[in-house]
Amino acid sequence: MKNILITGINGFVGSSLAEKELESGNNVIGIVRDLNIKTQKDILDKCTIIRGDIEDINILERIVSDYEIDLIYHLAALSIVRIADKNPLNCYRSNIMGTINILEAVRRVKPEIKVVVASSDKAYGTHDTLPYTEDMKLQPDDPYSTSKACADLLAQSYHKTYGMDINVIRCANIYGPRDMNLSRIIPNTIRKILNNEKPQIYSGVLNFKREFLFIDDVCEAYQLLSENGVAGEIYNIGDTEFYTIKDLVQEISDIMEFTEGYEVMGKDFLEIPFQYMSADKLKSLGWSKKHSFNQGLVKTIKWYKKIFKK
Repeated sequence: MKNILITGINGFVGSSLAEKELESGNNVIGIVRDLNIKTQKDILDKCTIIRGDIEDINILERIVSDYEIDLIYHLAALSIVRIADKNPLNCYRSNIMGTINILEAVRRVKPEIKVVVASSDKAYGTHDTLPYTEDMKLQPDDPYSTSKACADLLAQSYHKTYGMDINVIRCANIYGPRDMNLSRIIPNTIRKILNNEKPQIYSGVLNFKREFLFIDDVCEAYQLLSENGVAGEIYNIGDTEFYTIKDLVQEISDIMEFTEGYEVMGKDFLEIPFQYMSADKLKSLGWSKKHSFNQGLVKTIKWYKKIFKK
């Protein structure tokens, strides 16, 4: 049995990973700013939840020491790109200083424990060569992707300088149950259709291509790396099954038997037109995607139907 600290435990990936680790018989500890949180309550009630902030290194040191932490999944981040663009200072404080504090607390208190740090495919920026591989240069160009690249490099530096057992995960777009960020294309499309409204797509991203990973497959990758990830290594979680945004919306519409089409919005925003990653390195450890896009969407739609019908 392990004592596992998950930052960002009340988020989509954090709560899903907490559920998996509880099922594995581990003790899960989370740190949240507000103890009155209502999202993901069914899982958080089974965990040890501490009020605090990852920008406070003192409380992180106490948690690592007092709860005898064996493993940390560092997932906490300001992750909505448009909010990061509007308030870059908050983005950098959370995503960069939060990562420094986690790594430094571990270095000071218990440097031998495993730390898995969530980066992002956005840290790669734009490259002419696809798919992205872990040895490619990071060249971000906006506050969010820059903050994730910085956190990524910080984690690597703590391994190289102090010999700490750290893995960095660069993950593609994740979808599935528990994602309550309705600004994302998949939950927003499902909600619109459940309300008998046309899904909306910005005109500038209609033909942009993305890869999408079901949350259970992502959690399996995190758990695999917590056990078998080589210290200091970076791993992509990606797939070669990708969709244009309009095809994604059509796939959801077909599953939900919605025939009214979609609405094209005039506003454009900066995005990378086409990106996908090689997961060969992760696959060499035994990981494989278990859910096709259609299978994952069917499970996801079923969950949202329960949530939105309440």
